[in-house]
Amino acid sequence: MSKLSIIAIDDDPIQLELYKDIFKESPYNLVYTSTNGDSLPIFLSENKVDIALLDIEIASQSGFKLAEHINQYYKNIKIVFISNHKSFALDAYNFYPLDYIVKPVDVFRLFQTLTRVNYVNKDDLRVGVKTSTGYLLIKKDEINFIGKTIRKTTIHLTTGELIESNEKLEILEAKLAKHGFYRIHKSYLVNLERVKKIQKDEFMNSYNLVLIDSKESLPVSKHRIKGLKDLIFSEFSF
Repeated sequence: MSKLSIIAIDDDPIQLELYKDIFKESPYNLVYTSTNGDSLPIFLSENKVDIALLDIEIASQSGFKLAEHINQYYKNIKIVFISNHKSFALDAYNFYPLDYIVKPVDVFRLFQTLTRVNYVNKDDLRVGVKTSTGYLLIKKDEINFIGKTIRKTTIHLTTGELIESNEKLEILEAKLAKHGFYRIHKSYLVNLERVKKIQKDEFMNSYNLVLIDSKESLPVSKHRIKGLKDLIFSEFSF
């Protein structure tokens, strides 16, 4: 298996030297380092990259700006944010990173995160769903969210297709809770990998979820927002 290629942008030269040291004899190739990332777009256009380690606060531009460029043009690159502050974590989630690690970098934690890249595209879990005509197997990664009304449960797929199920939302929650799904509301079970951002509604003093590649904006129950935040933060390293 060929080594995965890593780029690292950090305005601290000492941190970049640390990366060079820890990746020297590892299953990874550190192919690009920079204190500002100004030449990153050109490098990405000419080289294959698997993982980007991005500092958030850098001199010439923010790590979020670099992440935006990567997500727009190189969706296959996995992003790991590195920061001195925990406070950027919720904003970082808008870029659906693989992890968010607070400095000083725990090397063991970093390698744990990088190991996940080898498996991130291998999750082919399917969930069995009862419909009016029998049972249907659906890949979990194809599910945006599941909603319920008084009489039916509807599975909203990433393709825009809607599948009606005879199963209660509670049953589907039990099947999917261990696989990255969260009950944000009595009527909605969401695939957290499909969350683009969490928006606060100042007028209503509430929160809504916006999903990737979707016009859907789903309400988060007030008594579930803390659990949602805790779950999001648990995906990161502090």
